[in-house]
Amino acid sequence: MQLEQPLISIIIPTFNRAHLIGATLDSVLAQTYLNWECLVIDDGSTDKTLEVLTVYMNRDKRFQYHPRPESHLKGGNGARNFGFEKSKGDYIQWFDSDDLMDPNLLDMQLGNILTNQAGFSLCLFDLIDENGDALKKGIAHSLQDGFYYDYIIRRLPANLPTILFRKSVLVGHPLNEHLLKSQEYEFLQRFFRMNHDQGVMLNKALVQVIRHSESITEQHTPGKVASALDALLITNSELPSTKPTYIRSALAILYLRTLYLAFTSRMTDVFYKYLLKMRYFHFYKSLLSIVYLSLMYILVKVMPIGNWHYKNIYNLYR
Repeated sequence: MQLEQPLISIIIPTFNRAHLIGATLDSVLAQTYLNWECLVIDDGSTDKTLEVLTVYMNRDKRFQYHPRPESHLKGGNGARNFGFEKSKGDYIQWFDSDDLMDPNLLDMQLGNILTNQAGFSLCLFDLIDENGDALKKGIAHSLQDGFYYDYIIRRLPANLPTILFRKSVLVGHPLNEHLLKSQEYEFLQRFFRMNHDQGVMLNKALVQVIRHSESITEQHTPGKVASALDALLITNSELPSTKPTYIRSALAILYLRTLYLAFTSRMTDVFYKYLLKMRYFHFYKSLLSIVYLSLMYILVKVMPIGNWHYKNIYNLYR
């Protein structure tokens, strides 16, 4: 337990998770660090979320329930931004309403920040299924090109629940409420770019991310695929001029892999709209990509050839 006991604000956006959020709140109650407030921001639930929260608020006054106001757009980021505005803590812990905290999460993350006089601490996470079986264990990470570059090319596994922030480093940098998918990616690439020298790693898995069959991350709609592509385009447009030479090519491959979702699901409008935007990565390579993938989109529909031919284009950027 830390000698210094600043208030930590835990902010949990939720939508129709009454059947799941109880386990998350139990993991909050189990924290060895005690000076916290937990703000659950309801994004318009139609289930029994309020009834569940009422039980927890009656049990412990540190829990709060707030409906997201109309002044913020519907979605996780609107709820997160509103929760940030309502928070009173010196530290911010965003969390998801279907994931679990290790009992030492807050204590160890805060200790890491205070010991290193840092602006944020990033821990590891384990991915588990609905039955609690491990899908992927968090692996210790040694930064190669810093938080920013390692993160944007997916070398560094990170999400909001794995980071404890000093509130001061977040002021003036809200999350983008217009994106439907990759909201955390777009925010964290901005945050790491501006605060790459403010963080410290904690190579211990202190969060359990649960992969549900209904998880938002598993739902691929045209709007969400387009939003994920927009997040990568934003990241590409904001790359510093001093970036390592391989970074833009690595981003181009991530973009193509995301575009593959539109290709295989036959999202024609999304596919062609964002295929043409390949020109923002490498102009001449993009011309080859556009011609090849346009042809492939037609051929897989009329001829017995597999979607896997799409992936040949990745070699152009390696």
